[in-house]
Amino acid sequence: MQDRNHILKNFRNEEKEVMIAPPNVRTNPMKRGSVGRNVHFSGVIPYMEDEFERPRLFAAAEREYHYSKL
Repeated sequence: MQDRNHILKNFRNEEKEVMIAPPNVRTNPMKRGSVGRNVHFSGVIPYMEDEFERPRLFAAAEREYHYSKL
């Protein structure tokens, strides 16, 4: 009894070149503009820095206020 069958795969065509499959996902580049189909954000979005330490700054200000009342 044979457990497995070995299948020989050939990924080359008649000219001995490797066959390549088409890409899985195709996308369109962002288009510039203000209204219409496939128009997003009217251009490049500028970078805006986020304040990650905002809760710590609020806590420090609240602590200062509390110590000023003591």
